[in-house]
Amino acid sequence: MTQVELKQSIIQRLDRMQPEQLAFLVSFLDTFETYSQSVFQSQLTAEKRHKLVKSLQGKYAYTSTSSDDFARRKQDEIDWEERNWQK
Repeated sequence: MTQVELKQSIIQRLDRMQPEQLAFLVSFLDTFETYSQSVFQSQLTAEKRHKLVKSLQGKYAYTSTSSDDFARRKQDEIDWEERNWQK
């Protein structure tokens, strides 16, 4: 169905609805609009977060992030401090 055909179909259905149904539909559309905006915003946030992660991956690619690497670096710092403390 084309966009025009879809709109015509919706209009035909609206013409057959009772006032209570139309009021319910307006309420539903308001809720749907709010929800879809929220989903869109969260998708934008996810896209921004993804772009940030990708940019940091390139910028800090040399940095290791495993706990073993952290423990090794920390031990190196402790060893350095002990050597220099004794001087």
